[in-house]
Amino acid sequence: MIQYQIRTAIRSDFPAIAQLQANSWRHAYRNHLPASYLAERVDADVSDIWSRYKIKPQDVVLVARETGTQSLLGFVSVWCRPNAFIDNLHCDPAKTSNGIGTALMQMVFNRLRDQGHHRAWLSVLVGNSGAVRFYTRLGARPGMVRREDLCGFPVEAQIMQWEHLPLSE
Repeated sequence: MIQYQIRTAIRSDFPAIAQLQANSWRHAYRNHLPASYLAERVDADVSDIWSRYKIKPQDVVLVARETGTQSLLGFVSVWCRPNAFIDNLHCDPAKTSNGIGTALMQMVFNRLRDQGHHRAWLSVLVGNSGAVRFYTRLGARPGMVRREDLCGFPVEAQIMQWEHLPLSE
């Protein structure tokens, strides 16, 4: 079992967050985005996005770092402007199924409740059945499907929502 700690992200975490997100996209979105994009541009695009983010006090960005090595195992980002939108949850593809994503989500739910939020939502690419199963296990309910833009590529995404944020186990 991997030992890790979860903490609030700081700006110096952003390059590692961008790298992990790009690696995760190459794995999770290989059937949704062009192979040439994932091979040639995803690193630069995601790095650029994270370099420009302006995190507001009400937003929640958490990282999971491996104890001892401090390597980044996962992160979650939630924009509360004003509603809680979970924009990203990514874990190192080589270290999934260790409870990291669940622990990050439970901490997010706690932080959101502490801020007075009772609901949250996110979108999952249609066809990403593993993500749908994961969020459903955490209490999300599937909603409508809509067209979204992912770094210039049109994709179909399903809304997943929590009408009542779950309590931590």
